[in-house]
Amino acid sequence: MDQRLAGLKNEYPLTNEDLNYVRLDCREYSCQELINEVSSVPFFSEYRMVVLTHPYFLTTEKGRNEKNEDIESLVDALCHTDESLVAVIFAEGKLDERKKLVKKLRKAGKSFDFGHPDASRLLASCRQAFKKRHTAIDDDALTLLLQRAGDSLLHIQNETDKLCLYASEIHLADVERLVAKPIEENAFELTNALLKRDLTRVLAIYHDLMKKNEEPVRLIAMMASSLRTLYQVKLLDRKGYNDQEISRYLDMNPYRLRYIRMDSPHFELDDILKLISQLSSLDLKIKRGQIDKYQGLELFLTSLNGGR
Repeated sequence: MDQRLAGLKNEYPLTNEDLNYVRLDCREYSCQELINEVSSVPFFSEYRMVVLTHPYFLTTEKGRNEKNEDIESLVDALCHTDESLVAVIFAEGKLDERKKLVKKLRKAGKSFDFGHPDASRLLASCRQAFKKRHTAIDDDALTLLLQRAGDSLLHIQNETDKLCLYASEIHLADVERLVAKPIEENAFELTNALLKRDLTRVLAIYHDLMKKNEEPVRLIAMMASSLRTLYQVKLLDRKGYNDQEISRYLDMNPYRLRYIRMDSPHFELDDILKLISQLSSLDLKIKRGQIDKYQGLELFLTSLNGGR
């Protein structure tokens, strides 16, 4: 989306950008103020660009009192702007396609929809990015990069730029050394070890995280999130969803999904739910001051060494 916006700036060049480019959060301005902005003429420039973010009136968001807002007039102003005014609605969330206002705006202007790319598109796009920078990367190194970069396309781009500056040929060891393992991956490895009752592995990961000054309460939340994701993936798999459908339904990086599914067949739904419940109880005890957060987490981890 950011790249497309940059492309629009090139398509509609702005002279004196400080005076002819404005970005407004629709939640912070009244409709009349927004109408004034999209009705203003350029200042010594062929074009003027107004970017409206968080358009609550096109979604199901209830952050404002819409009864007191003249939304119809705002949408009408957006649909009838002067040719010199480029109005961009920058909606990071999903639009409510049931609303007449959404349909009216789509009909009046150009729309660009950005979904998360599937595994094949993501792989091809990333490989092409390395090729454009005259850098070669091994298949296993590229797979690990996409696993560690997580769901953020911006993070993938930044890591790609860093690796291309490092060398013209990238191998698996380079990615392992230069691309940090995200906390989510550590949390998932920890939950896997918990489900397998592998105490040695559990403590190794835990002590490594403590050396990095990870906050126990945050780690508990991350572990619970990993377990919920694992539960959802297994449930959707049982219902017959394929990888692409699960990735789209959970809005998940397909490479992260592939990593999660590697071990998921070995775990039972009841075990996952039991761990989530135990983590919830531990979190509550820590926040009530009934137990020290470090001691509580370590006791929880070591207590799971018994059988199923």
